Amino acid sequence: MEVLKEKYTGFESVLAHLGSVQADIIEHASQFRSGEGDAPGGGSASASWALRYSVNVLVDNSLCKGAPVIVESHPSYHNLLGRIEHSGDGATHTDFTMIRPGAVPRANGVTWWFRCVMCC
Repeated sequence: MEVLKEKYTGFESVLAHLGSVQADIIEHASQFRSGEGDAPGGGSASASWALRYSVNVLVDNSLCKGAPVIVESHPSYHNLLGRIEHSGDGATHTDFTMIRPGAVPRANGVTWWFRCVMCC
């Protein structure tokens, strides 16, 4: 964590987020020990636990030298702006990892991402 804090010195919002993540990891340390609770690498309960530290990268244009050209052959609302997908067996479920970009965000030329807001 110290390496990340050193790397992002000067970015106060990033440092605040890293501090929140560190405090949350310490508070829930038992979740990371195998054999206790929902340890990472187990079933669906542990998958939902690991989701709290995930980032959903919608568009990564970091290697582009300019705004990309996107051709949209079916310009519907969802294809242009994006959508939030759902999953479920009987009851629907969604989270920030199910956000999908449309043509406009993909053509914008910037990187779009979302992160989980933890309850800490």
